[in-house]
Amino acid sequence: MGVLIFILFIATIYGFYLKLGGNYNKNNFDISLDLKEGHYIHDFEIIDEQHILVTINKDIEINHTEKYAILYDIKKNKIIRLITK
Repeated sequence: MGVLIFILFIATIYGFYLKLGGNYNKNNFDISLDLKEGHYIHDFEIIDEQHILVTINKDIEINHTEKYAILYDIKKNKIIRLITK
């Protein structure tokens, strides 16, 4: 019984090692939309491998928000278009 517990403990430690250190994903990326105070991301949608559509809410008053969207190019790492109503 003790040997089985020891083997499971080693397997758990090895699993943590693989999850944290061994599986580096090169598809991760960071984007910065540089949102101002009162603006927050409402939703985002991946359009294709190169573009993300981000919907942003802007608080105008207590019970009133205004929405706009940003089309972001992942490969160029910049905002392509600002879409307003």
